This record gives sequence, C-alpha cells and structure tokens, in this order.
Amino acid sequence: MRERKFRGEGEDGRWHFGSLITLEDNDGELCYFIFEGGKSELQNIEPWDDFILVKPETVGEFSELTDNDNKEMYEDDIVEWQQYGFTGQKTDTIKGVVYFDTDCGAYGLRTDLVEEFSWLRIFYNEVDLGDITVIGNIHRS
Repeated sequence: MRERKFRGEGEDGRWHFGSLITLEDNDGELCYFIFEGGKSELQNIEPWDDFILVKPETVGEFSELTDNDNKEMYEDDIVEWQQYGFTGQKTDTIKGVVYFDTDCGAYGLRTDLVEEFSWLRIFYNEVDLGDITVIGNIHRS
C-alpha cells in the first residue's frame, strides 16, 4: 500500500512531515497544515491540536523513494546523480528536481539538459537510484 506523507515548511522555518490537512479560514482562504502524528491519532484529536501551519508553496509529497544515503525524496527536492558512458565510467554529474508528472502518473526528474525543453527521466526506468543524492530543495537549496 502506498504511503501518503507530506512535507511543508512552517512559519518558524522548520520542516514538518506527516499528513496534509487543508482547511478554509474565515475569509475563505485555503490553509495548509501538517499533522505529525499517525493516522490513527488523527481521528482522535481535538480540532487544531498538533496541526502545524505550513507555507502552501513548500508542500511536497513523499515520492516513496530514497537516495543513496537513504534520505527520503519529496517533490521539489534538488537531486544530483552520476551519468555513465557506454564503457561504465562516470561522465557527468547532473542536477534535477523531483516532480510528479501527471501525464505519466509517476515521479520523475526535471532538468535542463537541452535548451528547447525539459528532459524527463522516470526514476524506475532510467536512473540508478544508488547514484542519486538529495542536495536541497527549490525552497531552500
């Protein structure tokens, strides 16, 4: 079963991980909260207890993948990986951003290897996960 986990940056500048909750405030604005407890705890909490308000633009979903240091990869993470030549030697270090491609229904890497378009590499098919390292995210690199 797929683990649904999110990350968001709080007003205090700290990252919070857990379930994503969205609620409208009194003005009809959508507010994003991370609940760091487990799903079973979510059903038994008082309103607003343990909900952490996060910046909407920083919310990203866990891709269910980890890098070579076993660090979880989330949407908007900046990663780098080694590209290899036909003979097996390392040729280039490439940077990309993790994102969910709705056309493919999979997480991929977006990078600008060619000026005219962004090149998508689907993790499972084309990138050796053992060579990927999370080096930051687009909100704080």
